[in-house]
Amino acid sequence: PRTTTAAWPSSAAPAASPAKGGTLRGVDFRRGSKGEGRLLLTLPSTKTAVDMKQQGGAIVVDIKNTGLPDHLSKVFDVTDFATPVQTVTARREGRDTRISIATAGDFDHLAYQADDVYTIEFRPLTKGEQERLKQQRRIYTGDRLSLNFQDIEVRSVLQLLADFTGKNMVVSDTVGGR
Repeated sequence: PRTTTAAWPSSAAPAASPAKGGTLRGVDFRRGSKGEGRLLLTLPSTKTAVDMKQQGGAIVVDIKNTGLPDHLSKVFDVTDFATPVQTVTARREGRDTRISIATAGDFDHLAYQADDVYTIEFRPLTKGEQERLKQQRRIYTGDRLSLNFQDIEVRSVLQLLADFTGKNMVVSDTVGGR
């Protein structure tokens, strides 16, 4: 399969102040034959700690105790690759390096590490997969409830909730307080 690649040099100037755990050695973005995007991060070692989480429409990767070379500290526009990934932003966050990946559209992502290369794959969802996800989403249809109290007993609040939901609630005699 044919892939398109954008690599940012990993042998240019070192970070201004290398972190204790080493320096990120490379950032590489590739497009697969089916429109998937792959972000490859070359870590200082196989033992480098990586924390990945989703925040809204972005994926955030924190690489612990790792410096970032000056030439990699920027925003990489990868929209021309036509993948779910729009931009990759690399910057220092104290002693860590943070990689923020802005995405567009519906996608599935997967991360894995082989030796010192941490890979994140972004695969666009098909129309069928998008429809299946919409059907699986639960839509809240109940009545809304707003409560505003000061200095009220816990047992009274629990009784109000039981009355509102129409459920029986058994509360131990040891439950108390305000």
